[in-house]
Amino acid sequence: MNDLKDIIKQRREELGLTMEQVAAACGVSRPTVSRWESGEIKDVRREKIIALAKVLRVAPTFLLGYADGIEQSDISDNNESTVGQRIRNMRKERKMTLDYVASKIGISKQTLSRYERGIITNIPSDKIEAIAEVFNVPPAWIMGWKTEKVPPIHKPITAEENNESYADLDGNSFGEKLRRLRMERDLSVDMLVEDLNDRFILDKPFHKSMIYRWEKGDNDPSLEHAKCLCVYFNISMDYLAGLTDIRTPAKLLARKSK
Repeated sequence: MNDLKDIIKQRREELGLTMEQVAAACGVSRPTVSRWESGEIKDVRREKIIALAKVLRVAPTFLLGYADGIEQSDISDNNESTVGQRIRNMRKERKMTLDYVASKIGISKQTLSRYERGIITNIPSDKIEAIAEVFNVPPAWIMGWKTEKVPPIHKPITAEENNESYADLDGNSFGEKLRRLRMERDLSVDMLVEDLNDRFILDKPFHKSMIYRWEKGDNDPSLEHAKCLCVYFNISMDYLAGLTDIRTPAKLLARKSK
C-alpha cells in the first residue's frame, strides 16, 4: 500500500498537473503541496483530503489507503454531522462510555471529548481507523464519505472485559434481575449509568456505586430511580419487584384483564 505522499505525487504527475494547480484547487500554497508530497505533513485535514480527491480524480478512501481502486466515487457534501458528532452519536448508539472508547484507541478521555466537541478537528488517520474498528464501521463512514446507514449492531463486551461473570444470574431478587437485564444488553456499569443519565434528568442522578449496591443487594432504589429503570428496560414495576415473571407492562396488563 502506497503512502499518501506517494499517491498525491504519482497521481498529480499522471494527470499532468503542477503543484500550483493542485494548490489552487485545494486552497493552499504551493509549499504546502510540496510538504504533502514529501511526507513532512502526514495528517492532511478532512476538507483538504476531499479537495485533493476531486482535483486528482480519485476517491478519498483511495488517498487514505482504505480502497484499492482509484476510481472517483461520488463525494457527498453530506452535512448531517461533523466527524466529532458522528463519533459521539455512534458511541451513544453503541452504548459506550468515553473512558471505554478512549482506552480502546489509546488516547485520554479528554482528547476523545475534544474530538467529539469539535475542538480537535484534525484527527490523525490512525486514530480514525482505531475509532472505526471499535465501532465496527468503515473509516470512510466516520469521515462522512460513506453515507449509507450503519447497522446498529455493536460488538458485545465480554464478561472478561467487564470483569464480571455470567454465573448465578438465575435469581429473582431485584439486584439479580437488574444485573441480568444489564448484561443481556452487554452493558458495563459505566455504560448503563451514562445512558440513564443521558435519558433521565433527576435531582439525584444515577452513579456507579448505586448500581453496584443494588446489584449486590445492599439496598434498593428509590421509587424515582426504579421507575426510570422500568422505562429504560421496558419492564413492569411488578417484574422488577419480583411479584411476577412477566417482563413487559403490556403483557402484564393483558394477564390482569383476563
